[in-house]
Amino acid sequence: MTLHLPTIRMPALRLWPLVAWLVAAAAATPAPAASWLAPGEPLTEAHLAALVEAALPGDGDGYELSFTAPLLPLTNPAASRASLELVDLRFDVRSERFLGGLFVRLETGEQRILDISGRAQVMAEVMVPTRPVAAGERLDPALLEPALVPARLLRADALNTLDELDGTEARRRLAAGRPIRRADVQATRLVRRGEAVELRYRAPGIELVTLGRALEDGARGAIIQVANLDTERQLVARVVGPQLVEITGRQGIRP
Repeated sequence: MTLHLPTIRMPALRLWPLVAWLVAAAAATPAPAASWLAPGEPLTEAHLAALVEAALPGDGDGYELSFTAPLLPLTNPAASRASLELVDLRFDVRSERFLGGLFVRLETGEQRILDISGRAQVMAEVMVPTRPVAAGERLDPALLEPALVPARLLRADALNTLDELDGTEARRRLAAGRPIRRADVQATRLVRRGEAVELRYRAPGIELVTLGRALEDGARGAIIQVANLDTERQLVARVVGPQLVEITGRQGIRP
């Protein structure tokens, strides 16, 4: 397709007609000239994307654009530079569709308005696994990377930041590159059922330590059942670190 500019100067900018799918609240967005074409340089999607995205609302983490008009790339036979300016850009948030015009003006004075239309998907940045994550595996930051996904596809319980995923492990197997939901993770278990743990008992002026066996899984702060390995007595303890629990109340750690 070729970008043909008439030799007769066109009248001032014409207004774009509204179409049925545009809602009344969709605002017309004029944009200043923000791009130039060098002599003979074709009009590409990159030129239009830079202009359109700059004129769209600033919500979200950007847009993924696709164009239905004009057919790109567009050959440019002009022997002089051409300025590119968006006119009367309209965007419907619900359908994610936009339309408007591209005002092309040569330095020699010729000018033309091209119809432009397409779709602008609102994108959101989330943290996703870089590889499959097994159930029970800790979500270390090294396993995560930012990715842009269509905002309309995100669930309300999606976890978007490293802070939200700090101190968690996978509750089930997680696929690489897929957003993580709150139900997919749980607090990292510092103690696991059946493994050896250090039992610590503190009282004013005294601290006793011995070995035990966890009878339940537990994250930091969880209250779990443990057994003293020397006496097999079952005790209630609070998880305070990896394989470390503190005896609560006045149970002590002796028979």
